[in-house]
Amino acid sequence: MAAEGEIYLEFRVSGKAVEVAAIDAQTAVEVTFMAPANTSESELARLARQKLNYVQSMNQDKPEPSGKRPPDRRGIIV
Repeated sequence: MAAEGEIYLEFRVSGKAVEVAAIDAQTAVEVTFMAPANTSESELARLARQKLNYVQSMNQDKPEPSGKRPPDRRGIIV
């Protein structure tokens, strides 16, 4: 998770709000959020970076599925 890597931003204004979509160029992780339409572009970019970092840190904490059955449960982890 690079703190200063390249990100792609897309802004869609809808009334008094703007929907922001941000994609990390290196990992292809995408996040979206809404903000007031009068929020500056630099603030939206900062918020997008923060949310990308948060989502990527949450994804790092998840264990990879092993495909093996847990000892006390039925079924297979997919």
